Amino acid sequence: MVVENPIVDLLVVGGGTAGIIGATTAAGFGARTLLVEQARTGGDCLWTGCVPSKTLLSAAEHAMTVHALTGQPPRFAAVRQRIFAAIRTIEPVDSPAALEAAGVQVITGTLTFRTPGVAEVDGTTIRFRQALIASGAAPVNPGIPGLAPRRLSPRTRSGNSMPFRRGWPLSEAARSPANSGKPSPASDRR
Repeated sequence: MVVENPIVDLLVVGGGTAGIIGATTAAGFGARTLLVEQARTGGDCLWTGCVPSKTLLSAAEHAMTVHALTGQPPRFAAVRQRIFAAIRTIEPVDSPAALEAAGVQVITGTLTFRTPGVAEVDGTTIRFRQALIASGAAPVNPGIPGLAPRRLSPRTRSGNSMPFRRGWPLSEAARSPANSGKPSPASDRR
């Protein structure tokens, strides 16, 4: 693989939210920008974090409203489809094609820094002026005395979904359709 420019102004390591924003911002200012991602762009936010979790919260509120109005229990398959639809909607914005359209060159591979200003991606040498390392993180127990890892219940470990129970707190709109113009406590948390 040949890198178009022998020296890039900004080498971005990681194609998650921080890497994408950093790369597109730099490219927008005219910097020759190269983003290197090992797997797929979008990062945890798109695939497992922000987008799925916010969609799940929205779907849960919708399910509670439907249950209050019709008595129907939530359908987990429908919730999963809603999550996948949200990901499919946002994925093109975070795609390599969208990044390249914004002026960012994208390479998929494993990067190794060799010397100051020199990196290697799967055998290809990259020369750069500045680097932004946005490769994410993983949780670590900091080793603070008395801080024990949180234990998961057997239900959580087995992957079973939470049961839908009568009596969950419902938003004002769910309790009384006539008051649907009134903000619900759930909407205040957003």
